[in-house]
Amino acid sequence: MLGPQNSAPMSIEQYQNAAINITAAICAILTRPVELILRPWHGSRYFPPAVVFFSTLLMLFLAAMSSISSRAMHFLPPAGPQLPEGLIGLDSFVKLYFLLSFVHGVRIWRLMIDISREPLMSTFEGPPLPPLMLLPGSLSFWKQRILLEPLVLFVLAVILKRIFIFRSDLALFLQVSAFALAIKGWILWYSGWQFLRDLADSRFEGTILARMFEDRASDDDLGAIHFPGFPKNTPPDMRQAMLINIARAYSPEGEQPPEPEREAPVA
Repeated sequence: MLGPQNSAPMSIEQYQNAAINITAAICAILTRPVELILRPWHGSRYFPPAVVFFSTLLMLFLAAMSSISSRAMHFLPPAGPQLPEGLIGLDSFVKLYFLLSFVHGVRIWRLMIDISREPLMSTFEGPPLPPLMLLPGSLSFWKQRILLEPLVLFVLAVILKRIFIFRSDLALFLQVSAFALAIKGWILWYSGWQFLRDLADSRFEGTILARMFEDRASDDDLGAIHFPGFPKNTPPDMRQAMLINIARAYSPEGEQPPEPEREAPVA
């Protein structure tokens, strides 16, 4: 969008990018316990330290709440026939989380000491689990990350709860994690698409700016970049100077448009 860097539209865009980053961070905190299982070959920098810290705090909080609620239920008289509970609850999943954190901590520590052990990108989540590669559409990277993995996790949580293997607290946590996993994958895809779209938009803006320099820009061209146009009584030299300032604001760093030609003084 055409305009100064500190204008209101750019501020709105900055707020949007900040909201996207915060949402991605929250989803990463929720999904780390599940991703330790789904993506056991993730890179050494896939989980930032802040995500590891807050995810560990979340699991400690959930373990404490699960313990308090289970103890409180024993003091309440039964209101009806007792239904069978699942075999695995959230407290058991918390223990598994800390075990996997220790195992992955040793693995990542070795990758940090000797970077030659890590042939892939350090921020890459790694390949999916081999059983997931048997699903239709699994060869597409983004279908795998945005649709298949969250769907499999959600369906397994529902089925294992129905057959009394998972308790309701663990099933609910896995279902929320599946939703957060899909949102996180979509945000990563959107960020890459936004980067490519910005490059394409810069090319279109450059074409329109060139037409403005040549005084050939139509109303549709100016409307595409939300530029109202110059007043009819704008002097030509002022108009040229304003166009140069606009072009400098959106030119790549170190690449400046040429200065307008000046008439030679009459002797």
